[in-house]
Amino acid sequence: LVRSIPFTVTGIALYLQVYVICSAPYDLLLGRPFDVLTKSVVKNFDNEDQTIMIRCPNMGRIATILTL
Repeated sequence: LVRSIPFTVTGIALYLQVYVICSAPYDLLLGRPFDVLTKSVVKNFDNEDQTIMIRCPNMGRIATILTL
């Protein structure tokens, strides 16, 4: 566990607790603590696109991220 790692996501600064796992089958896995901190909202579309809307916990700024 690595504590208070700074991340910037579309201009929103977040400090996250990170577990480092060797040879994980993913680059980044976001879980419930991230969802609660950012009050995230996931939208799924008919064409299989997906977006995640996050809110800055300090400034209230909202950003939308297109997933891959």
